[in-house]
Amino acid sequence: MRKNQSTSPYYRYLDSVYHVNAGEGKPIFTHQMGKMIEQLEIMLGHHRKVLVVRFDLHLPSHGHSTDNQVMSMFLNHIRYRVKKRYKMVRLGYAWCRERNHASAQHYHVALLLNGSQIQYPDKLLSLLTQWWGTVSDGGHLFIPENCYYLVSRQSDGRVKRDAIYRLSYLAKVNSKQSREGFANDYGTSRLKMESDQ
Repeated sequence: MRKNQSTSPYYRYLDSVYHVNAGEGKPIFTHQMGKMIEQLEIMLGHHRKVLVVRFDLHLPSHGHSTDNQVMSMFLNHIRYRVKKRYKMVRLGYAWCRERNHASAQHYHVALLLNGSQIQYPDKLLSLLTQWWGTVSDGGHLFIPENCYYLVSRQSDGRVKRDAIYRLSYLAKVNSKQSREGFANDYGTSRLKMESDQ
C-alpha cells in the first residue's frame, strides 16, 4: 500500500479522530481526506452552521473526456449562481472522478454552504440538476438517500462525524487508480481562515 493511503477505519485530523469508510481492501487517500475535513473546519470557522450536500454527476454516454473541463465549468457555474442567488460570500466543495466500467466518467460531489442561509437543499438540488444538464450536454444528477447534513458548531458533534464519514467515500482509492490523460482524480475548494488570507 502507498504511503498516502490507509485502510484504518479511523482518521486523525488535528486533535480529533473520525470514523471513515475504509477497511481491509477498501483504502482511502489520506491527503484527500485531510483536505475535505480542513475545508469543513474552515467553513465552520466562518459560519455557525454549514450545510453539507452530497450528490453524483453522470455524463451522457457520449460525454467521456480525458480531462475535467466539464467539472470546472460546473463549479464555476455553481460559484457564480449560488453566490448571486443566495448572497453567499464563500462556497466550499470536494469532488472525485471515477470511471469503473462505464463508457464515461462520473463525479461524486459535496458542497459546503452557509447553513444559516440554506438549511434544506431541495430548491438548490433542483437548480443544480438543471445546471448540470445544461453544462454537461444532457448528463444527469443523482441524489443519494440522506444527502445532506446541517453541521453546527454548537452541536454534540454527531452530525459532523456523520458528515465526515459520508465525505470519506470521496477519498476511496478504488476506481481512481487509472488516471486518464492529465485529469485529476479529485479536487477541493481552497478556502482559508481569515487570519490565513
